[in-house]
Amino acid sequence: MKFKIGDRVKHIDHPFLSAGAVTGVLGGKVNSPSGLMYLVKLDEKAPNEYAWDTDEVLAFSEYLEAE
Repeated sequence: MKFKIGDRVKHIDHPFLSAGAVTGVLGGKVNSPSGLMYLVKLDEKAPNEYAWDTDEVLAFSEYLEAE
C-alpha cells in the first residue's frame, strides 16, 4: 500500500510502537517489495531497546497499515 505525507498509520509487526503520521517518503533502491520506506512521527517515543530516545522511525510499507 502506498501512503502519502500526513496519512495516519500503525505498525503491523511492531505492536510496541505507537501509531503516528507519515512525515516523509523514501523511494529508489530500497530493499522492499514496494520499493518504498516511510518516515513515521510516532505519537509516543519508541522504547529505547528499539530506537534510542526518538519518536521518528523508518518503516517499510509492508509493515504499516492505515489507521
